[in-house]
Amino acid sequence: AAPLFMKPARLLSLAVASSSAASAILGVPSLGRGLRCRLACTEAAPPIGPEDGEAWVFAAMDSTLRAARDAVNSAEFSAANCELLRARLGLSEGELRRVVVAYPTVLGYSYEDNLAPSLAALQQRLSLSESQLRRVVIAQPQVLGYSYDANVAPSLSKLQRRLQLCDEELARVVVGQPAVLSYSFEAKIEPALAKLQARLELSASSLRRLVLLYPAVLGYSYDANLAPKLQYLQEALELSPNELRAKVLMMPALLGYSLERRYRPRVALCRAHDKPLSAVLSRISRSHREFEAWATDGRGGGGSGGSSRGGGSGGSARGGEGSGGARRGEG
Repeated sequence: AAPLFMKPARLLSLAVASSSAASAILGVPSLGRGLRCRLACTEAAPPIGPEDGEAWVFAAMDSTLRAARDAVNSAEFSAANCELLRARLGLSEGELRRVVVAYPTVLGYSYEDNLAPSLAALQQRLSLSESQLRRVVIAQPQVLGYSYDANVAPSLSKLQRRLQLCDEELARVVVGQPAVLSYSFEAKIEPALAKLQARLELSASSLRRLVLLYPAVLGYSYDANLAPKLQYLQEALELSPNELRAKVLMMPALLGYSLERRYRPRVALCRAHDKPLSAVLSRISRSHREFEAWATDGRGGGGSGGSSRGGGSGGSARGGEGSGGARRGEG
């Protein structure tokens, strides 16, 4: 009985090797983990003696081999679907790996039944080019699991109505901030927009322009991020409400810089070296080293830097706090 019992383990090790070969296509080494768990459970079973009979041994073999077969079939299914997804979006192997690692659940989706229809619906709704669709998926792989009809389409329609966007402008917002597809309109987007509009006394057209220039603002928490930042800037720079509004509308990316890592240290430097506080905003896109050099001895690159009216172009807002948004979690 003992030699017979060892055969399933040997055969299962071959199945693990097959699964590893399939996973190598994707570059995801964890695909065989479930198989290894099954193998460990099998090997941990109580020892079988001659008194147990061959029937029990062959039953264990049959069960183990079925598990191996199913796991290998699952790996092959995942590899085939990922290859179809890669071809559909024109992804490189590295980009496909990024998508799978960020959203492993995609391995269980059928390309024909799930992925292809969702991609087609999103592309058609926003009139996205192939490159734009690819960019959205790479930046937000979870979109592959969202229900378009139940979640994505209603949320996009509400955002479009709220900001009075045309279809092309809605597409610009989504491509600029793909994570918006994961936000709940009622729980996140609308409350933040309403509070920001009230705080800066923005007209509907001004709010619309701000979002178009800097779509990332849709991902910031108003209470935890925007409110304290705006309050500090107004007080520290001694800005009137009208001046604060004008500064933000001139360069919406100001909302993306970190209060603790960029604004506070630079205000402190200007005060310590008797520099005009207006430089905190006019030189916002400068690196900290450049800003410090300018504040301490007048050098550091010259020019105002970062005063671009293009919103996000005046620096990458590297100090931004990220989206901080609750996700819908559907799909």
